[in-house]
Amino acid sequence: MLLGLGIAVAVAAALWRLQIPGHRLLPLFFVLLAAASVAYYLGFVDRGWNPFRFLAQAATLSLLGLALLVGYVSRLDLSGAERIAEFITPCPDIQDVAFLPAVSPDQLQSWLVRSGASAEAVSRFYLREEHRTGWALVTPPPVMVMDRNGQRLTVLIGEHPQGGSQVAYDLRRLAPAERSPIPMPAGD
Repeated sequence: MLLGLGIAVAVAAALWRLQIPGHRLLPLFFVLLAAASVAYYLGFVDRGWNPFRFLAQAATLSLLGLALLVGYVSRLDLSGAERIAEFITPCPDIQDVAFLPAVSPDQLQSWLVRSGASAEAVSRFYLREEHRTGWALVTPPPVMVMDRNGQRLTVLIGEHPQGGSQVAYDLRRLAPAERSPIPMPAGD
């Protein structure tokens, strides 16, 4: 039992040190699984006298539910670069990706990316037509708004405090009244 808990904590510590884009929640996932296994043992396996057994049983279910939620969001973080590539070429030198949950009904996907490239380099990257993959540029950097097929992609580009840049992608469904009739010409 304690060996399993120790292994889970060691895996969590090792994952914390890895620089995998989107890895930020993996250590928490393994710690939750380890805590759920301890609660499971205390609530369901241990047959000694325990007046609070029901609390351990409730903790087991709660921790497993939370671990499933954290695992799902972690999977979204880990697949973030691939998901961004489905609708636009991702910015160069991605170091970390974070999934952002939808906050409105018209919002389809949102991601926050940390890149090793400067904000200026990322802006120049998206000003080139081949990196926008069919998106019509509506406004210039640092807040680039692009339209395509009834969808609006907003790419917000800024400097990251630890160097490099931070890029926010927000993909939304457009209402017919919001569609821009004339796209802005691309500049290099």
